[in-house]
Amino acid sequence: AGPTNLPVEPGFRLYANVDNFSLTDWQGIWGKGASSVSEPDAAVSRFNFVSLKANTLSAFNQQYRHSELQAKHEKRGWRAQIDSSELQGSLYVPQNLSVSPLTADFSYWYIAGLGDGKGELDPRDIPALNIRVNDLRYKERKFGSAKLLTSKEAGGLRIREAILESGSTTIS
Repeated sequence: AGPTNLPVEPGFRLYANVDNFSLTDWQGIWGKGASSVSEPDAAVSRFNFVSLKANTLSAFNQQYRHSELQAKHEKRGWRAQIDSSELQGSLYVPQNLSVSPLTADFSYWYIAGLGDGKGELDPRDIPALNIRVNDLRYKERKFGSAKLLTSKEAGGLRIREAILESGSTTIS
């Protein structure tokens, strides 16, 4: 064969191809559990790359079909690309969510519904957000582009900016 070349970055690489992947089932890896968006613990920081393919990826009361997720650990957080039938784009999760916002830039995000309420998020557990979506849909309704900027407050989140744009209509 030949000599083995090891990756330059230390840490584990995870490659998985599964039928169903539920973020909730993996909550033991995350600090407060996958039902809240919290900072990952030391177990997660041992990984430097994740590549996941799933026929169905379940997260936050949503089902994402034919999903491919690739995430790379960087010096100050994780940068990820997701591609599924319902969601496509990039996501940056900083290592310190109490200081920096979770940032997402999605080409499209098709939200099927709000779920059954069993996995409700506590606003105090959600980090500051900086989200942009070029094509936002809820059920069968097309909303156009969307932007949401929030900041952390003692009691939860403060919406700094929320914009929906569709054709000649802008709601802010």
